[in-house]
Amino acid sequence: MNFIQLEYFRRVVESGSVTQASKALFITQPAVSKQIRLLEEELGCELFIRRANHLVLTREGDFLYEHAKNIVTRINDLPSEMSSFLHRVSGKLTIGCGPHTSRTIMPDLIADLIRKYPAIQPVMFEKDWSESTEDLLTGKLDIVVGVTPHRSEKIAFTRLFKSRMVLIYSRKSPLAKEKKITPELLEKQPYITYTDESILRNCLRALPYPVRSPLFLQTRYSETIITYVQKNMGYGIIPEYVLDNFSKEGIVIGDFHTGIEIDIGFQLDASRSVPPPARALIELMKTRYHVKES
Repeated sequence: MNFIQLEYFRRVVESGSVTQASKALFITQPAVSKQIRLLEEELGCELFIRRANHLVLTREGDFLYEHAKNIVTRINDLPSEMSSFLHRVSGKLTIGCGPHTSRTIMPDLIADLIRKYPAIQPVMFEKDWSESTEDLLTGKLDIVVGVTPHRSEKIAFTRLFKSRMVLIYSRKSPLAKEKKITPELLEKQPYITYTDESILRNCLRALPYPVRSPLFLQTRYSETIITYVQKNMGYGIIPEYVLDNFSKEGIVIGDFHTGIEIDIGFQLDASRSVPPPARALIELMKTRYHVKES
């Protein structure tokens, strides 16, 4: 027994004939008759007494109709009820994220969240990872989204995706003329990198070679590095996913293995229950990045 059979059965009862039901359903009479026959075979009883010009419900058919009517109505009402349920998710949602996350993955996610859950009031705080984590554990934040360098027993972390750290330089750079980029070649070029307190600067400490290039600029922001690289002011090493959100004009991604991959995901306080607005954001993130339930 399935929903289609119950719907066809209900239409036949309410229209009085297979002919009228098939017209209302925009399908052929044999298709309706077949589903009614299969339903009767499965239930082991006749649902109609077939007379010359119309169908009359049997006692069993009358019993089934009362149930089928309610089932079909409930299923047909489910989309609107589900929409109402989703829109009932409401309240303030405090989100911590780093300067890279807030400029890359978060704008589209927050736009989707507001569109699907208009009663949720997201409030975002752009902070460094350590400060965001502290605010999460003290209850100032509901969730933290971004690059996560290491784990803690107090934090529940879910990875959304991984990203390589890649070497970038200008098409006008002397590096663009080289067939193979080596650490020795990089030593001759100005280096544009992150500030010492940046989470990505911390990640770059895992480079398999010491950086001996002359320092040109330190910044918190990947887009600043991209801008100066485009102006041929030096080279930088940034997360590959960041480049998907900014213009790559004039930039070369060097054939150079940094050996570094970073995790981008979300953090929750492991000791607290997840509030409904945060759960709504989590479901959006898992859907967008195809995260399977563990």
